[in-house]
Amino acid sequence: MEERWPAPSARVSELIRSLAEQMLPLSADAVDALWDASQREARQRELADDPVLAQADRRINKANMAHWLMSNPHRPGRRVPPPEKPEMAGFARDLALRGMDVDERGSWRAAQRVAWRRWLHACFDATTDHEVLHELIEVSGHSITTFVDDSIAAVQAYVDQVARSWGTVPTPCATPLCNCCSKARRSAAAGRRSSSVTH
Repeated sequence: MEERWPAPSARVSELIRSLAEQMLPLSADAVDALWDASQREARQRELADDPVLAQADRRINKANMAHWLMSNPHRPGRRVPPPEKPEMAGFARDLALRGMDVDERGSWRAAQRVAWRRWLHACFDATTDHEVLHELIEVSGHSITTFVDDSIAAVQAYVDQVARSWGTVPTPCATPLCNCCSKARRSAAAGRRSSSVTH
């Protein structure tokens, strides 16, 4: 993957490795905090009201945070690819088959803010050197933000793949209830009805 920011210094790399290792394994409280934030900010209430989706969301939050932390001891502060795990594909499939979209950036960012706050507290505890702290926060911020962006894109790609195979139409737009996506859904539904009549 393309690296979009400079590699951290040796000192900052050492700190990132140490902090990531200290935060693993994730505690139940940490996972609950991520999940609560994600659920509160969900635009599509099915994510919170549907028990299958709600638990899938919890697993995704846990898997993503753990993956980012586990990647940093090996490549501290660098770009972390999204996890290629069954949880991601299963979550995307559940969304697509329910006719839902992945326009849940508010939910993703809410969980990210919780994770970032925990990481920041650890950073401030790790060093009092202002220059080192500045670099530590800057590099970490690039890494975690890009990881979330890449993870959102990965889920969208899974949804698109499921939609193509099942003949459903996901909604990749960032605008809630946009006309083009509503028309696409109606068109897909009409196509399925027509297919059922002619077969």
